Amino acid sequence: MYQYLPHSSWHPQHQKKAFIIGELRRYILRESTIEGYKRIRRLLFERLRARGYPDKFLRLCFNQITYSMRSSLFHAPSNRSAMDKGNPLVLKQYFYKYTKILKLGKTLIPCIHELLKDDPELCHLPKPMICWRNPRNLRSKNKVSPKSLKNTPWSYHILGRAKFLLFL
Repeated sequence: MYQYLPHSSWHPQHQKKAFIIGELRRYILRESTIEGYKRIRRLLFERLRARGYPDKFLRLCFNQITYSMRSSLFHAPSNRSAMDKGNPLVLKQYFYKYTKILKLGKTLIPCIHELLKDDPELCHLPKPMICWRNPRNLRSKNKVSPKSLKNTPWSYHILGRAKFLLFL
């Protein structure tokens, strides 16, 4: 069974439509013959029908993409303006009870951004983001040792400096 998004999910219709059109575009770029595209397109239709998508909705999506669009898809300019600015720095941080109370997300981001602006190699990066995750269990076998800290990416060192500045 393919793990396509089921039609009964709470995702908005435009997201379901976008994922179907995205898959069809990917198939157009992947298949070098129209016969191969039609075969994989039919399989996608059947798989989505099995996931509960109505026939009318699928036909509406499938009619928007044709194999004749193949050459324009190869030469389509990318509209990712964020890529021109550089990828944002994403910091992984454990989420504890005090994290919400102290509003660390709102205090860490500006502090880290200031650190980045001062560094000539990192000043071009956009405003950083924080990815929160659950803290490790005490019984975890993956314990952090001082030796392993030397091999951590520079983003963790920046976060460590920012934490140090905040809690002085």
